[in-house]
Amino acid sequence: MINDPTIASIYAIEAVRLFDHYSFRQRMQKATSKAPFTLWYPGKPGAPDPWWTAYYEPTNIKLRDRCLFAEVALPPGVKTAKNVDWSSIVRRTSSRG
Repeated sequence: MINDPTIASIYAIEAVRLFDHYSFRQRMQKATSKAPFTLWYPGKPGAPDPWWTAYYEPTNIKLRDRCLFAEVALPPGVKTAKNVDWSSIVRRTSSRG
């Protein structure tokens, strides 16, 4: 066990560096002339939306979660309560009765 936070951070950074290095090498081996290895960036044509997009959409609850945990105010116009759809539960309980 490493008790020194500085040394633990150095080991963690080195582990991430090695993982990234070998991941890159593996992807380069699979690249072909028809499908070359290219870097992804937000908005790249034909690429999926970034995983973090939902955390910036005003209609998504993940935006409120992000603001809550980051301790920042909600942007203007964002609802502070979620509209819950209980219809599936209501149908399920009424069919049993």
